[in-house]
Amino acid sequence: MKRSTNNFSLGAAWLLTLAAAAVFGSHLGPRPFGASSTSSTSSASSGTSSGSASSLASLRKGDHRGPRARQGTGSAEETALADLLRRPRGPARTQQLLRLLDQLDSAEFPTFVAAFREDPLSSVHQSEYDLILTAWVDRDPYGAAEYLESSDPSGRARETVIASWTAQDPAAAELWIRDRPDEGPTNNWVVGYARGLAATNTPEALSLIEGLTPGTTQNAGIAAVAPYLIAKGPEAVHDWLASLPEDGPFLNRATQATARAYAKHEVTAAAAWAKDLPNAASKREATREIAQFWSVNNPAQALQWAGDLPPETLGSAAEGIARQLARSDPETTADWLNSLGDSPELDRARHTFLGRIQSSHPILALDSVTTLSDPGQQKRYYSNILTRWSR
Repeated sequence: MKRSTNNFSLGAAWLLTLAAAAVFGSHLGPRPFGASSTSSTSSASSGTSSGSASSLASLRKGDHRGPRARQGTGSAEETALADLLRRPRGPARTQQLLRLLDQLDSAEFPTFVAAFREDPLSSVHQSEYDLILTAWVDRDPYGAAEYLESSDPSGRARETVIASWTAQDPAAAELWIRDRPDEGPTNNWVVGYARGLAATNTPEALSLIEGLTPGTTQNAGIAAVAPYLIAKGPEAVHDWLASLPEDGPFLNRATQATARAYAKHEVTAAAAWAKDLPNAASKREATREIAQFWSVNNPAQALQWAGDLPPETLGSAAEGIARQLARSDPETTADWLNSLGDSPELDRARHTFLGRIQSSHPILALDSVTTLSDPGQQKRYYSNILTRWSR
């Protein structure tokens, strides 16, 4: 499943999800992975969570009929939703949406969600979509999950529903997603389950991610769980990374995802954390990711920070910065790389830079080729650039 790329804060969206859980129903406390209360255990053995059997029965009797069922009447709630989406963002609008959702029963959510998805402004109001889905999960988790399975392939929406459900009843959510297929390279049911589990039992969520088959689902799972690990503090992050095998690729992927999440949370704290990593390879991976993120949001600060790094991580930081700034500000990037000296440790950054500008800025690329330490690589770049230029 391809993940959505809408520009909003996942952290803020998850805070809205937790707020909705508080408004619409109780939030169960931490529970060991796979464990549940007596009522949940008995219901899980039959394939339903406690209190959900009647909802599932009504769902299969016809209340859930896809995104275009019952259209044409235009309920008062749908009209109010359209009006709400056209109002300025703010607490008042969120409170209005919460009141509107409180008026719906479980059978009305499919049509209400369909109305939201078909509104032209829905793409810029994804945090509101999270809130709607979370309210539906509180009323009828089976109905919400099955709706998304058949009517909405959005990976992000599926993750939101399963994460909310898992935070409330992990045993029932686990049973529902078990062996359930998901189109595309990423199984968003599993990623959502890991995110929901991390909210109440971060160690179990990390263990789950470690046991997944290497690939896009595992990578997305690391990214989903990382913010909860970071919230526990740098020592918790250190301890987890230190527990991973140093001779496998998982450590690199875990370090990269954690560094990205840490940088989004607080980039200066992430930089301090990376500096203290005991594993040299992990330190380089984290530094590269932080540098790339920092150069997007504040290039001047990123350049100043990287310039003060020791040689062992300067090359990694320069590579991360070159990845981002080579296209947006190639002249500044070239000048900065040249100011760092001619150490072979910087060659990867220079290769990254040249690879990104040799077609769009051939003259600048020719001037930069001489900074490479390997004469053979210099000749190769000269040939490639001049060949492209002559076409």
